[in-house]
Amino acid sequence: MVDLQKGLVGHWTMDSNDLDGVFVDRFIGDSLGGEWETFGESNGSISVSDGELEIEQTEGGGSNTNPIGVRSKIELNVGATLRVRVKNTHGRHAGIIGLTNGGSQAFPHGSETGNPSMTLYSRADAETATVSMEDENGDHPDRDSLPEQDYTEFRTLEIKRPGASTVEVYADGEIQGTFEDVDFGEAKEIYFVADGHTTPNRIVVDWVSNVSEVTDSSANDNHGAVVGSPAVGVDSVIGESFRFTGISSNSYIDVPNSVQDELNGNKEASLSVWAKLPSNTPDNGDDTGLCSFEASGSSNTHWVWTNGDGYFPTFRTERVDNVPTDGIDLTNWHLLTITTKPGSNGWKCYVNAKEIYSVDGESTVSVDADCLIGFNNSSHYFKGDLAEFRLYNRSLSQKEINALYNMRNQKVRRS
Repeated sequence: MVDLQKGLVGHWTMDSNDLDGVFVDRFIGDSLGGEWETFGESNGSISVSDGELEIEQTEGGGSNTNPIGVRSKIELNVGATLRVRVKNTHGRHAGIIGLTNGGSQAFPHGSETGNPSMTLYSRADAETATVSMEDENGDHPDRDSLPEQDYTEFRTLEIKRPGASTVEVYADGEIQGTFEDVDFGEAKEIYFVADGHTTPNRIVVDWVSNVSEVTDSSANDNHGAVVGSPAVGVDSVIGESFRFTGISSNSYIDVPNSVQDELNGNKEASLSVWAKLPSNTPDNGDDTGLCSFEASGSSNTHWVWTNGDGYFPTFRTERVDNVPTDGIDLTNWHLLTITTKPGSNGWKCYVNAKEIYSVDGESTVSVDADCLIGFNNSSHYFKGDLAEFRLYNRSLSQKEINALYNMRNQKVRRS
């Protein structure tokens, strides 16, 4: 009987049930997931395919005349961040994010609800976006335009609530404006609306979440902070996963450096993670930064580099280069495991519980760089899906690695 709790330093499942902050939803498969309500369907069509929500308005009109969209309840508590990845493919206006305390109209107008509201509009034709605050009288105390961008391509937009009455707006990770004295009340709703005024509009939503922290399921409380906007709720062979989009969004998980105290200077350590890549040979090396659990100043981790090989400084001062992956289809879910202990062939790399490479283990474990998942502490971010990331302060045995691999398709996490 194996004990996979023994020596467990951190365990980040990346399951929506283990996330701190209310998980709204991701559009998965061919259905509108979560508690989403549609409206205005006679004005166009609403569909979900391959994880993308498409809202198409077929007939233009005046503002708020022929809108079509979806909405759902949401909590945006102090410290929370609402993240959306969306594009506006044509037309004049699209209410990409609307937040309000109630109301029945398509756009959450304060004058209609009697409560303050916020709407982030996108204009594909003018390559601009506008954040509009509206008070209960319909007046606009704040209305700011975001820098010019091509909103016909996917953009990551965020609304953060750092204080009880403060809201910050970000586009692709850069702050665009701060709004003070904002009060959405207790019950809030999020809207995605196509409302093209005189020109029909169409928007596509890839995902939406308001996750702020990834819970450590070990007993050590090494909870990770979400940086950027990885998609959450993506299906995997063992439950759910995070989807990272590489250098295009610069998303990752910042693991507390208390992990360094647990690992640095030890004789042994192990790392295990389920991964799925979009390609066996990535086009862009900037999309290959799996993680950072290594010596400060060491070379970068890549899984995998553009030549299809792995590169690992993991737990080391000297990187292990050209770890071959011949015959392994990395576009399928696979379990990557690295173990280390001193001596001949003490550092080993496994894929799907099979050893694929080994070198001599260094005398002690080196982990004094920033601890990160989805980023290698340089300019390389991870592109692909990750789930069940585990760190141990000991070298796992073949039997224990087999046990981790045999969890696949069970959809139940066991420690």
